[in-house]
Amino acid sequence: MSEETLPAVRLNAPLVRPNALVGALARVREGAAAIRRYAPTEARRNRVLYAGWPLIILGTMPFAAAIAVASDIPVGQAVSGALAAWAVAGLPITAVLFGAVSGAGLRGPAEDAEAPLPLSPRQRAFGALAAASAAFLGNAALVAALVAATSHDAGELLSGIASLGNWGSVAGYVGAMGAVAACSVAWLTTASFTAAYAASHAVLGGVAALVGGTLLMLPLGAGAALFINHAPELAMPFLAAAVASSAVSAGAAGLALAKTAPLAARSARLSWAKASLLSVLTLSGSLGAWPAFWNAGRAVKARLEQPWGGWDKKDSLQSQREKRLEGLMEGLGGRLVRETPAGTVVLLPGSDPALGELVRRGRGGFERVTRAFFDLDGRVWAEVRAPFVEGQATVRTIWTGDGKGPLTRYLTLPPDMELEVYGGRAAVDTSPYDYSDDSYILLDPAKPPLLKRQ
Repeated sequence: MSEETLPAVRLNAPLVRPNALVGALARVREGAAAIRRYAPTEARRNRVLYAGWPLIILGTMPFAAAIAVASDIPVGQAVSGALAAWAVAGLPITAVLFGAVSGAGLRGPAEDAEAPLPLSPRQRAFGALAAASAAFLGNAALVAALVAATSHDAGELLSGIASLGNWGSVAGYVGAMGAVAACSVAWLTTASFTAAYAASHAVLGGVAALVGGTLLMLPLGAGAALFINHAPELAMPFLAAAVASSAVSAGAAGLALAKTAPLAARSARLSWAKASLLSVLTLSGSLGAWPAFWNAGRAVKARLEQPWGGWDKKDSLQSQREKRLEGLMEGLGGRLVRETPAGTVVLLPGSDPALGELVRRGRGGFERVTRAFFDLDGRVWAEVRAPFVEGQATVRTIWTGDGKGPLTRYLTLPPDMELEVYGGRAAVDTSPYDYSDDSYILLDPAKPPLLKRQ
């Protein structure tokens, strides 16, 4: 190769060739700068809503206090209730409202007036969404500050909800629930904005977001109730799935907005196929949350259906109350079994609650075995408590048998009596809070005693 050709080839070539990644990053920076420049314009357009909403939040505090005074309710309790309502329901509604109003406001006269601006439809849309999100964050910070400054009860309530009642793992649970809440609110804001922007109607956008939000939050809320009622210590895998689901939902809603903005700006009609695809994309996270909920239900039922020893009432400080368990174990819904070397003997079959019942009711809402033991003759005695009903005395029954098969019903206990062990024999304690020997009636397996309410 000659000396003339080598410099000509190398000097005319660029030292660094731009690649697709560099170009993409440059476009992202340019778009982010355009969004930052446009967001203040959107904030000024909706300044009455964004500036007035904090006054509404603050105004509910004296209003709640006035209602408390008129109803003879402690003022602090009323304020705590109002703040908890804002945190649980008011802020999600605020996210939907801000997103819908901002999305609808970009269409019509505003769209024509801002046509000369050197902004793409996507940049205008995401700039307006950024302004709505910033306004929402300001209101969320206000509610958080009010809870921290004025209401210990509201803070305890929200911490209890976020930890699913599992106070041993508050930090991890609260962090996971906080991530779920943040992603869900981001989804509500983006979905309501996208729907209102596409339909040019704030009400339609808000309704669409509320319907979609219900689909998103229903499995998450049901799963949280399931663990609060029965097994909060098992909730972390479900919470991880909930975080992933809500994060996917928020990202999918942003992608749907990016696809919708150019079409809406051109007033292009969406085909049913494309509209359905965008709707499914927006709801993809919630669709993924349902399998996580069903899996959580199976895990909880498997945990509750595994027998466990629950007879720890009267302790061993009283030597006469000997307790011989010999493999007696309780399961879900009043199930009682005996574990033997030959296998499991079902003494009481109990019930098999549906998943919906487990979500609605805690353990007190199901039949439970509250006492079980062998007497000195080898007979099994068990006390079964009926589900708790508000305002009614809890019905308890005694069952007995030889331990080789199902137990038979022995008698129904009056509300103020309990089955106990006395000197190795089954007895009825007629005064559970009186530890004298005179309060016990020994039970004859062949002849139930006639018990009268004390």
